[in-house]
Amino acid sequence: MKVAQGPLIFLLHMLFFEIESGEVKRLSIDGESISMSDYSADSDFIEKFRDDYIAVRNFTNKKVGVLMNDISTRDSYFGSSAFIDMIHTLTTGYYRCPGIICCTTCF
Repeated sequence: MKVAQGPLIFLLHMLFFEIESGEVKRLSIDGESISMSDYSADSDFIEKFRDDYIAVRNFTNKKVGVLMNDISTRDSYFGSSAFIDMIHTLTTGYYRCPGIICCTTCF
């Protein structure tokens, strides 16, 4: 499979999965990566959201701890995962958020 270089967007044509006894037995993803290198960002959009972008970037780049284990977001697509547990711990413990709901869809 050829992978495009530069900014990309993934166009999903079809996602098929078969579940048997509560487990995914077959998974098929058909899509393509499309290079966005030939497109420039809309200058009005960039200007309008510049301050918000900078605020979010500054907040998300703050170091809040050290992760000693490898984790993946992929596991969270199918139910509980170390990644979701970490998000819950950070939002309910560190920031004293009143609550967060993180849903995963299971069939």
